[in-house]
Amino acid sequence: MPGEHGRRTFLVGAGASVVPPAGLPLFFALRSYLIEQLNLPSEAVDGATQLAPETFMRALYEGGLPLELWLTRTLRQGHPNAVHTVLATALAFGDQVWTVNVDELIEAASPVALKVAAYDDEVPDADATLLKPHGTVSNGRYIFRSDQVVRPLPTGWAHRLVDDCAGRDVVVIGYAGLDVDLRLVLDDALAGANTITWFATTGDREGLVRRFPILDRDNTFHGEKSPDSLSPAFLDWADAEGLTGNVTPYQREAVTRRDDRQPVDLEGDTRLARAMLLERIGDRPGARAGLLEILLPRLTAQRQRLKAAAARLRTIELYGEAPWTKPFLTVARSKLAWILPSALRRRLDRVDVTLLSSSHGLHAEARACSEQRRPRGSPVICRERSRTRPKRPSWLARAETSTCSPTHCSNEPSPTCGREN
Repeated sequence: MPGEHGRRTFLVGAGASVVPPAGLPLFFALRSYLIEQLNLPSEAVDGATQLAPETFMRALYEGGLPLELWLTRTLRQGHPNAVHTVLATALAFGDQVWTVNVDELIEAASPVALKVAAYDDEVPDADATLLKPHGTVSNGRYIFRSDQVVRPLPTGWAHRLVDDCAGRDVVVIGYAGLDVDLRLVLDDALAGANTITWFATTGDREGLVRRFPILDRDNTFHGEKSPDSLSPAFLDWADAEGLTGNVTPYQREAVTRRDDRQPVDLEGDTRLARAMLLERIGDRPGARAGLLEILLPRLTAQRQRLKAAAARLRTIELYGEAPWTKPFLTVARSKLAWILPSALRRRLDRVDVTLLSSSHGLHAEARACSEQRRPRGSPVICRERSRTRPKRPSWLARAETSTCSPTHCSNEPSPTCGREN
């Protein structure tokens, strides 16, 4: 016997948006795509698939992936199917619809603008007939993480759900009742319903009765062998209720098919999310390795940049004769040069030769100061000791006529001189 229009409340889950032309992916398809993008090791895939959906999504969210944007783009796809059209018709007759789906295909199926209440409204509008406690794509904010669903349904929403079920015919399609935030309230709400018609597979019945003992009473339970049979069974029920007048022939034919759409491409670096998920499933060595993979290249690159900057600054200071470098140059020009480390002494020798040539224009002195001597077979660099040069050193003529070797301070081959210690 058909129910009374305006006295029904529908509870709708993700299964309602699966059949074409909607074809939106269920969570299992979304999870498979995300696992593929994370490039998890094969031994970690089983652990990831065993996580509760909200726990899985929280790990990825904490890993910095833009999941809300990705869900928005993915769930904006598709067109209303027969189920959405039936629900839009029921709303036009004055019924109420609650849905945990965030897509807006029911709204698209309605010929008139609907009054919608959605998360994160603290209290649903009293005039709203379509209620979406987990959000809607227009807002781009959703309840999908474990830290969100463990919170009780806001008081205003909980009271509204109880009121919308009290004394009414409740019809459930595509919903498994697993959401923690809704489950406790829904159990109380169903206790006040006039009748309950729940479309689910026969394999789901045991779990549903365990979660909602009210279903074990004399209520109508439409048990189907396959999830693919749920939408056709719902459409048959809607025919008997006079709710299929707006269903098109294409929608009616497509209700028996499956044509899942692929999620849109996920943007962003997945390495941190991968490490977060590995830690969540107990693979701490894998998580640690993933985190080090993120950190070490950045630290190495930073260290290399700092080292390069320090070397460049040191060169500028040395060749610019900064105040802090003058004592080193003074010692290097004296007979006390031997107290300096050999590497520093050689560096200061090159600086002084360059200063003589490039900064002071004393090219001959620079050539003379680079005269090479080879004590104990090891070449060293020396320079003129005096900073002031009132006259040409007596050895300069000999230096200019000695055997030369190329240096950076002249285009000519130039000799190098040795420091006598």
